[in-house]
Amino acid sequence: MEQVERLVLLAELPNEFCALNHGPQTREEDFPAENYLIIPVGFKKEKVIEEVAVRELVIPVCHECAVALVQ
Repeated sequence: MEQVERLVLLAELPNEFCALNHGPQTREEDFPAENYLIIPVGFKKEKVIEEVAVRELVIPVCHECAVALVQ
């Protein structure tokens, strides 16, 4: 991910809400995003020890989800 893309994500963070499931009868507005979970999606090149991330999956997450994912 380029530095410019990271800056754009950080600038948009105050307007984001957690994209993970918090259970039935919950509203996403109740869980403002605090950070992003960035997952590289790509492949490994054969014969070369190099991972190539074609794209990155960016998921906004709230503080509670971020802590739960780390534990």
